[in-house]
Amino acid sequence: MNTSIYRTRTEWVPKVYEKIKRNDDYWVIGLDSGYGGMKGFSPNKYFCFPSYARLLEKDKSMMTMYDRQDVIYEDLDTGEIYLLGRNAQNSISRNDINDTDNELFNRKRFKNKKFYVLCMAAIGLAAMPNQKHSDFHGIGKEIIIQAGLPPAYLEMDREPYIHMFSRAANYRLKVGKNPWQEFHITIDPKNVYVMAQPSGTMASINIGNNGQYIPEARNYLTGNVLILDIGFHTMDVFGMKGHVRSINESFDRFGMRSILQMVSDEIKKEKNTEIRVSCMQKYLEKGTIPFTSEMGMDEDEFRFSDEEWPFDTILERCSLKVCNAALKHLSTITDQFADYEYLVVTGGTGAAWYAWIQEKFKGSKLKIIPGNQNDSLDMQYANVRGYYLFRTMMMQQKKKQK
Repeated sequence: MNTSIYRTRTEWVPKVYEKIKRNDDYWVIGLDSGYGGMKGFSPNKYFCFPSYARLLEKDKSMMTMYDRQDVIYEDLDTGEIYLLGRNAQNSISRNDINDTDNELFNRKRFKNKKFYVLCMAAIGLAAMPNQKHSDFHGIGKEIIIQAGLPPAYLEMDREPYIHMFSRAANYRLKVGKNPWQEFHITIDPKNVYVMAQPSGTMASINIGNNGQYIPEARNYLTGNVLILDIGFHTMDVFGMKGHVRSINESFDRFGMRSILQMVSDEIKKEKNTEIRVSCMQKYLEKGTIPFTSEMGMDEDEFRFSDEEWPFDTILERCSLKVCNAALKHLSTITDQFADYEYLVVTGGTGAAWYAWIQEKFKGSKLKIIPGNQNDSLDMQYANVRGYYLFRTMMMQQKKKQK
């Protein structure tokens, strides 16, 4: 089993939808601030990096060389420096207790400085020029954000989430080996829009790369559609029957975090070593965990031996177990998928499970649709692509009405 497919990606890729008319007044950003990864989509790129931030020492003498996967954020008001994403994750040791699970996976993250830093870094990255279009960027333009929240939390958490962006942000950002870019951003709360996360995928399966509805959109917009969005922390279920919402739920026991926690528990039983979920990510790259043991009982005659211990079989077993439990629960809450015509699978964990889900429904009339069917991008981008295209469409319609 290829365990690396379970690790949150780190990439920023130039991409311009040439058939969508450019606008010089504003810059639309689709932002998916997930528990596993910060994903973004803007007029000149899409990107993802792990949702992990580590506060560094203020001594800049240690920051003379940079890695191509670095994301570094410096708060110009406080002088605080944060390492973000993949390299921040790679710096976590097994016995690291700097971050608690409550801090990393708390629903009420909006007052957490690290979460704010991750979001502002994503906005800065979305606005920066890319290597292919140096003159096409969002720096200095009015920022328009379309984001999403788990459906069950949307009503309660929308206003705190929007309020978080209203703070003035003065910072500079270094992405990979690119030069530092300074930002001074104040976002009007009226320019921050928040929808249910799976609605992003609903938009993504309906809107083509030209920014217009595809011919089949009528089938989805008027039909009976169930969207299954499985991410790092939550499994979100969103259903429409005709034009009426039929289900709108979020569950925190069926995502990637649950899988990795199960793997961690298995490792503790077999190797008597506790590895927290936040530390597991870096081991997904190779599918092995390094262990060093001391050989020899004599006080003077001993030596150390290294072992790369594979856990791919454990990961596959745990993942399938959570997948089966999720599908059984989904069947229960939808009355065995009664009246639904389409099941749209999306999210990073959904991508890892997609083949299994297809197999489970081989004998069903339910049509299984990948959330990324209108683009070649990975399924984890389905929501954020939908955010971007939907808000771009709405802004263009608003401009025509003026």
